[in-house]
Order: sequence, then structure tokens, then C-alpha cells
Amino acid sequence: MSSTKKTIVGYRRVSSTSQSLARQELPDVNDRIFEEKLSGATKERPALQEMLKYIRNGDEVHVHSIDRLARNLRDLQDIVQSVLNKDASIRFITEGLHFHDREGSQGDHLQRLMFQMLGAFAEFEKNIIQSRRQEGINTAKAAGKYKGRGKTIDDELIIDLYNEGRKAKEIAEWLGIGIASVYRLKPKEINIYAAPSYRIGYLTHMHERCRDDLAQLDGNNDAFVADLPSYATQFMEDYVEGYDGNPTGPEFKTLYEQVLNDIVKMVEDPLFYERERTSLIERCRKVDHEVYVKGKADGVMDRRRLSWLKDHHYTAVQAVEITGIDAETLAVIWDHPHVEKHRRIPKDVMAEIKANSLMGAANTKMDVDD
Repeated sequence: MSSTKKTIVGYRRVSSTSQSLARQELPDVNDRIFEEKLSGATKERPALQEMLKYIRNGDEVHVHSIDRLARNLRDLQDIVQSVLNKDASIRFITEGLHFHDREGSQGDHLQRLMFQMLGAFAEFEKNIIQSRRQEGINTAKAAGKYKGRGKTIDDELIIDLYNEGRKAKEIAEWLGIGIASVYRLKPKEINIYAAPSYRIGYLTHMHERCRDDLAQLDGNNDAFVADLPSYATQFMEDYVEGYDGNPTGPEFKTLYEQVLNDIVKMVEDPLFYERERTSLIERCRKVDHEVYVKGKADGVMDRRRLSWLKDHHYTAVQAVEITGIDAETLAVIWDHPHVEKHRRIPKDVMAEIKANSLMGAANTKMDVDD
């Protein structure tokens, strides 16, 4: 009688982009690892919510320690209960706790008591840290030495914005930092292939293409690895627009080396793709926030910008302020069912906007249905 292998999903979190996730080892995970660099003060975190949607009946979630899941007892209990409600289980590696019963079996009672105590300690520790920090700030203010916290510079975000084609001046304005700090991180060569929006597309395409081949390896990777150069070249010929067939040429050498490196990692590490994809989704979100929220309020009806604002729950009033589009013009398209479904402005709606002279200085840059 064959047994089905349990799916083990991982979750890792640190509070800031400068911290590393590497120390939160989850050696038994055999499926996706959801990662994020956000405060644990709230449970409304993108990777956490995606993980809760992803897990299925019988899955097991591994978390390195309780304080990585949440920093207050109520959120901690809510998240664990959300996992149990899906008939999945959750294991905290450092504390050695495992919860797998929605109702709470007799054997779980001691673990639940320990869980609540450790969760309360995590919340207490957070409050002590905040209290001591505030005392230090008050003392420094009284002595006239407190200047406030300087801007945190996110090196990765700046490089991503450069690779997405953004200029140093606008990056500095968006992030609220000195332009010298932005110039310091400017790559010697802008690499559009390293931009998260491009990379996530080609990596997904590559994974789909390699998946069947990788599944047939059965642990014998040597033959596949030996043929990697021709495999990578064929992938670029099929996927990369304008590829001239010369992987060592100046235009495509960087991408070719990147493709080779990614395929090797997929062969060596079955979880590489999911980890990289999760990271790229977060990087895309950060880039899009700078571009679409902090970009110029120039009155241009940019389809992607308006779609992003709607998808991220900005109101029409906020969209008017962010984009500079006239309120009446925006009202015509904001809740139009066709726009809501297809993210495009049909010709009759554009005709209505023009007929009513609502366009003003706004350009019709937004996509229109043919």
C-alpha cells in the first residue's frame, strides 16, 4: 500500500529589508516557502495571506519560531486557527510545538498553554523594546541631541528601479533620499533582464518549459546538465525577442549567463523557483508602488497605473489626487464594468469622454478596445 507524501509548506519573515532570512532554516519543507520582509505587528501581510490561501487539507506549515509568525497573542492565535480551519497543521521548529487538531485534542492542551505563554512573552518583549526606545528618544530630545531617524535606503529597490528604466532624479524624489545616494548605487550597465517585471516573466516561462524535463530526471542530472548550453540557447531563441543566436555577444551575454545559472539552480534545488518567484512578486510590488503612487500627477490616463490603483484598493478620489486626472473624466471610467473586467476603455466610453469635453489636458494614453 503506497503512502502519499505530506506537503510541507514554509513561512519566513524578518522585519526589514536589511535583515536576512537565511538563518530561519526550514530543512523539511518540500513545497513552497513564503517569505517577506515586513513587521509582524499586523497579520495583513501579502506572503502570509497568500500562504493561508495556498494550503490545503493535510498540509503542514513550518515556521522557524513563534515570533516570526506574529508579534501579538491575538494575531498569533487567529493565524494558527486559520491554518487549523483548513484541516492543515502548523509546526514551530524552535519551540518544538505542533498543532494539528482544529478542536484541540487532550494531548494538545499542554502545548496550547505553552503556545499562549510564549506568544504573550513575544508581545511583552516587543512592548519592552518599544518602551525603552521611546525612553531613549525622550532623553535625547531633552538634551537636544535627537534628530529623528534617517531615511532607510533600500539598495535592492534602487537598483530595480534603475533596471526598470527610471532616472536617478525621480528615484531620489520618490524615496525621499539624496540624489548622491542614488547615484552611488547606479549599475555600471542597466540590465533590463534583471528588472523584476521582466525576470518574473521569463523565469515563469522557463520553469514551465523545464518542469516536465526535470520531473523525468529521477536523480540522474548529469545528461541534462551536460546539454545545458544548447538548452539555454534554444530557450532564448524561442523566448527572447531579437535574439541573434550569439550567446557571447555584448547584447545577450548577460542574459545567457543568467539563464544558464537559473536552469542549474532549478536542477539542483526543486524549491528555487518558488522562492525566487515569491521574492520577485514582492520586488515588483515595491517598484510598482513607487512608479504608480509616487509618479507625476501628469493627468495621463495610463491603463496600467489606474488598474494597479484599483487592484490595490485606492479610491477614485485618491486616484484623482495621485494621477492628476480630472475628477469628471475619471468618474466616467472608474466603475465602468468593461474597464473593471478587461482593464481597457472601450471606444464608446472614450467617445463619451471626448464628446463631453472632459479630457482637458489629459492624454488618451490608456488602452482602447479595437
